[in-house]
Amino acid sequence: MPHDEIAATPNGQVKFLHGQKFMHDLLVEEARRQVALQKPLTLAAAQKELSRCLKLDKVEAPYFRIGRPSGEYGGCLWQSRFALETEPGRVMAVLKLFTLHDWYHIPELSPDVTLYIPHLDSSQELRWRKPDAKRALYGLDVRGVGEMTPTNGDWPVEMRNFFDEYQFDYHYAGLGMMFDEPYLGGKVKDILAALALLEKVARRIHLEAKGQGCVPALLAAVLAGPRFASVTLEDGPGSWLEMVEDGYPYRRPLSYTLPDILRKMDLPMLRKLVKARVFNH
Repeated sequence: MPHDEIAATPNGQVKFLHGQKFMHDLLVEEARRQVALQKPLTLAAAQKELSRCLKLDKVEAPYFRIGRPSGEYGGCLWQSRFALETEPGRVMAVLKLFTLHDWYHIPELSPDVTLYIPHLDSSQELRWRKPDAKRALYGLDVRGVGEMTPTNGDWPVEMRNFFDEYQFDYHYAGLGMMFDEPYLGGKVKDILAALALLEKVARRIHLEAKGQGCVPALLAAVLAGPRFASVTLEDGPGSWLEMVEDGYPYRRPLSYTLPDILRKMDLPMLRKLVKARVFNH
């Protein structure tokens, strides 16, 4: 049968119809409409809305297991490792203390602490950072990144790619949406649990994040309020609206978005609420 007799459209493709719009175009239009209707929020109102969207309840200091310290020659810092059970009985995050010496325990009574949330891996991103004698440096691999990158799935290790548009990160985020338990909510919970733990040994805690880690870090900062002495974000996404407009979802992981969030707020509003210092290179 000739092609023109079985085609459902004159040219065989819906995209060639007059007035057609791609799904992405519709999503961008709706996202822009929602952002235009947003109203300013107080910190308390933002905290309430985020807790609802992230499905978060009260977060307490987690039980943790002491791991074997790791380190390399050539000036690399030692990493004391603590596996945090941020879900009951389940290690979901790894807290690492970067020092010049190997420690098996979390040091007590540190005046100042930096808690760093990585783009992909705190060990790689902090390995050459010089320690500050006045401020202890901790990195936190939240669920899904660094040492907490999932190892199961159908992809060989050499083919695993966090930013692949249809791989493990996308599927974990999709499962979270199906069960109404946002994957991003788990990442934020990991940060808040680490904060509760470090509050037992530190007077002031400074939050730092890089890249995609800026999203859960910022949400945690809003929920924690004044519990963080300062918030510094480097090379993070400008906004959730920007992530929608991008059009390349594998560059903006699904696990760093929240359903329906643009009806109430976007990242620039949240950065102002916590007076975050923002650096883009």
